[in-house]
Amino acid sequence: MVSEKLDNATPSLFLDGPGEFLAMQLAAQINLEPHFNEIFQGSVFDYQREDISYRELPALRIYTLDYTKEQESHYINGDVHADVIFPPNIRRENIETLSSRIASALLQQFRRPPFFATMCDLVPGLNELGKVFNINKSMVFQNTEQTDECPVVKITLNFRLDLKVWDQYLIDNGRTKDDPFDVTLKNLKIIAGIIQAIREEVGEVPQDIQLGILDKV
Repeated sequence: MVSEKLDNATPSLFLDGPGEFLAMQLAAQINLEPHFNEIFQGSVFDYQREDISYRELPALRIYTLDYTKEQESHYINGDVHADVIFPPNIRRENIETLSSRIASALLQQFRRPPFFATMCDLVPGLNELGKVFNINKSMVFQNTEQTDECPVVKITLNFRLDLKVWDQYLIDNGRTKDDPFDVTLKNLKIIAGIIQAIREEVGEVPQDIQLGILDKV
């Protein structure tokens, strides 16, 4: 059940961490690219999914495992993992060609200036993405139900994110660093003063008046 909920999750700046939000947006954008969509046909997951069926292969998992904020720096640095998982019945003479070409295609995707610009628009504070790009073709994947081993190309690419910009986006949308999950009422003291004045005048604020005040804020 947890996997299904994560798989269908909608990225949220106010609930997801910066790394997790980045992974979700990357998966969504790769799914929108027609060439990759033709290859993966929707099997692009924004977490380290383990229960991928053979019918869903080839598949791509995009996720983050860790990232670091160093000392008093406003930046966090980390890696995005992108695992390309192939069906187990691909012929050995074909797997090298397929894995190399898809890995190269992903490398070029992350080198595209328009793609980086789109990611910067979607992820506030994104400063670097894929300057360091590592490809490992020596791994295999075995899901939780089958015994056959599937060839895997494991890609890791770095990212850097400016937390000052991330925090400012929260503030611009009514959040604060102290309360990032709720929209704050900027004029709360003014509202409280108006309500107190009404209470002193009429004794108690009718429910419809309270609702009217809040609706206008």
